Amino acid sequence: MKKVNISVLLLLWACLSTAWAQRDPSMTPEKALIQLPDGYRHEQVMIPMRDGVKLVTEIFIQPDEGPFPTMLLRTPYIRWDLRPMGAMGWQKKDDRYADGVPCVLVLQNMRGRYGSEGTLPAVTFKNEVEDSYDAIEWIAGQEWSNGRVGMWGPSGHGVGPMNALWCNSPHLTAVNTNVTGDSAYLHWCFHNGARRVFCRWLGQRNMKVTDWPRPTVYPFSMAERQEFLRERTAKCTPALSCSTEG
Repeated sequence: MKKVNISVLLLLWACLSTAWAQRDPSMTPEKALIQLPDGYRHEQVMIPMRDGVKLVTEIFIQPDEGPFPTMLLRTPYIRWDLRPMGAMGWQKKDDRYADGVPCVLVLQNMRGRYGSEGTLPAVTFKNEVEDSYDAIEWIAGQEWSNGRVGMWGPSGHGVGPMNALWCNSPHLTAVNTNVTGDSAYLHWCFHNGARRVFCRWLGQRNMKVTDWPRPTVYPFSMAERQEFLRERTAKCTPALSCSTEG
């Protein structure tokens, strides 16, 4: 089995960041699975979170002998997409497959999105800290996993990995994101609680934005946020590699 640095995998994925930000809502399981080379295994599972909510998850496993590092994408957008498979070398070109990188690909929809149970909090991303931790730890416990998990994502795909930075999972090895943020209040749909035009994006978290442009301010405690960051930063894994772009 070839060895691979998970940070290199993240760099490969980062090259597709702009394209991934424009997801393909027309993608279906049939269109995606037909792209897999012979021998690759696909599994669909419902991964339980600590509160019992289960999130629909697609797992793509190489035919080579493992265990493997894992690339994890947790997204509010449709999880079925050919682009990550192309980045892994799983798409045909000139009647042959490119060499894939030796890892497992895991694609998961967030709460209440495309078959996942539960409901997303409309105006906060706080749940993504614990949900990311639970997903990472589940992966680390599988027989095909070597315990090293990397997360990646631009834009809305990046909300999960940005919050995973604060979950203090011992198995989260690397994170690469761009044009995203970990807080809806500070960096996304609000500015210190005051709603921005980009608040419309919260429809991706199942929020019905029907009263724009009426001004709205949601309560936000900067002191609470700073205390959260101090507490989590003190526990961050020293070996974690993180990069952001844009």
